[in-house]
Order: sequence, then C-alpha cells, then structure tokens
Amino acid sequence: MAVPSSYLSPFKAAHHLDDIAALRDGRPIAPRNIQVDLEAFCPHSCEFCSYRNVGWQQYEKAPMQFEEPAARTEQTGMARDIALALPRQMYMAGIPSIEITGGGESLVYPYIGEFLDECGEYGIEIGLVTNGVALRDSVLAHVRRDKLKWVRFSVDAITDDVYSEVHRTPRVAFGTLMRNIKRLIDWRDPAVTLVGVSFVITQHNYLQIAKAAAFFKELGVDSVRYTYTFDPGGEGRLSKAQHIFASDLLRMAKFRETPTFRVFTVDRLEAYSRPNDDFSMCGYQHFVWAIGYNGIVYPCCIMKYHTGYEIGDLSKQTLKDIVLSEHRRNFAAHLNVMDCKSCYLRDKNKFIEYLLDKNPAHVNFV
Repeated sequence: MAVPSSYLSPFKAAHHLDDIAALRDGRPIAPRNIQVDLEAFCPHSCEFCSYRNVGWQQYEKAPMQFEEPAARTEQTGMARDIALALPRQMYMAGIPSIEITGGGESLVYPYIGEFLDECGEYGIEIGLVTNGVALRDSVLAHVRRDKLKWVRFSVDAITDDVYSEVHRTPRVAFGTLMRNIKRLIDWRDPAVTLVGVSFVITQHNYLQIAKAAAFFKELGVDSVRYTYTFDPGGEGRLSKAQHIFASDLLRMAKFRETPTFRVFTVDRLEAYSRPNDDFSMCGYQHFVWAIGYNGIVYPCCIMKYHTGYEIGDLSKQTLKDIVLSEHRRNFAAHLNVMDCKSCYLRDKNKFIEYLLDKNPAHVNFV
C-alpha cells in the first residue's frame, strides 16, 4: 500500500477553509488538534531532549528531569479527573483529534488505559509519539484501531549500543522497542494507521543515518523522519564537519524512499536559531493547541511551559470555555511572533498567513 507523502505537509490548513473564513471575519474557531502531555516523567533521558538538558530552555513548570523509575509517583502526571474529562470536552468543543506526546512518556501514565477508552468513547482521532518501550498488548487493548491514525516511535539508532548512548538507557531496551514496533505493525490496520520512526541526529548516531533508512524499511514501518537536535545556537550540537557529513548521509538515505516507504529529511537548523522575521502572525495557534501535564493550555508546543503564554487552565475552565474566552481572543490578537522562540513551524504559519490575506496579489498567475 502506498504511503502518502503529504501527511507531513505544511499546507493542511487549506482543508479547513471555513475556519480560514471565520478567522478573516474575526470569529474564534476551535482548534483541529490538541497535543497533550499526560505524563511529566520519562524513564529515558535522551541526549537531545530539550526538557532534560539544562540551559536550552527556561520553563516555569517543565517536565521532570530524569529519575530512577522507582522514584516516580502518580503525582508526576496530569490529574486523573482533568485527563479523563479531556476527550468529552474535545467532543463538546468540536476538536476532532489529539496527539498524545510529551514532555514525559505518556505510556507510563498510570491512567493511560482509561484515557484511551475515553478517546474511543467520543470518537477522537489519535496520534501517538512514544519511545515505545512501554507499548504492551495491555495498552493496545484500550485503543480503537479505526481511530489510531499514526504512531511515531523515537528510535534514533539501529544498534543497541548507539541507542543506549543516545537514550541513556540499558542496552536491552532497544530489543524491547524493536519487538514492540513489530507488535504494533502486526496489530494495526494498515489502511488506517501509519507507523513512523523518528531519528534525531546527534554526535553519537549521525554515522548511522544512511543505514538507518534501510534498517527501518526492512523493519516494516511506513516512514522515517530525520531531524537535527534542537539547538538555539543553530549548529544542531554538531561540528561543521559532522554536519557536512550528516547532510551527505541524509541524501543517501533519501534514495531508500519508495511509494511504500517515505524518507523525510527536514533540515531545521536555521529554524532553531533564526528570528521569526519571515512571517508576521501566528496562525498555527488557531488550529493546534498544546496542553501541559499541569493542565495549562498553550498556543503551541514550542512555547509550552513558558510564563506568559498560558491561554487557559483546565482545572478552572473547559476547552469550550477557552475557545470562546476573551483572554484567548486577546492573546491571539496581540501575540508578537518576534517575542517567541525561533519557530520551526514557520512554514505552516507563513501558509496560514497567506490564506488569511484578504487581498492576495496576482492570483491568476498560478
């Protein structure tokens, strides 16, 4: 079965022209998707994780630093009542899809089964970002196959030694992850659920870039997405020589692409350090929200946990309340993108900004 190359497209707002028309008229819209951190704890401590590398970001209430699993308590995740109310609130607010992500590792959230049951009850479309080690049959038992649209596994290596170096876990975790990926591939409905792998490039794994495409293709996933490590300095935490070599290896990896296996090689180095000077407004915030494990709603994943970017609080408001709130309207109207961190969602913002232009020039010159 062919894998659509468009599922990572920055142009998806074009499918929501009624929402675009509402925004042009100054009317609020409900987002199409929310990204939620159910859990703040993660048993991995990946070297590229911006939450666990001091000095990269400054957060008000960031997810937990790495601790031994025995140190974890139920208090590290979203309050149960807030989490289990979320799918119904999404349904009532007209928000059709959720990306379960982190932050921490959502599959170790103590109420993950109940949460997935609620998503199924209200027909919420699900995307899942996970390190995959905790993906057991007991978790899949709570998932509606027809609503699981995609899963992206954080793998970032093709051997247990490099995986251990990057994820800072015991080497045996790699074998567990490979078995769990195969479990999902066998369980899913391939006509509904796309299975992808994320490969964040670091100084410890960049030599595996080209071979990784062949490895993951053989594994049976639908795609691999390469990205550079988030680095405000714009170097991806690589030397110049390493970056040049990595770029060559990415071109080699791209040759492994076929209609049934996609290779996405997105170079975001400039986006991590460039000021937001090539677009003037944040349209993305109208279509996708991020919700922290603390129940606070933010305009995007980049500014999540940053003071001053709170647009709602699920301990005090429903999602529908937030959609219609005066605070949300004022925030959206007065957000200065130059005050945000460098935006790697800028292509989406630039496209939405174009769609919102009431007087585009020379439209017949397609």
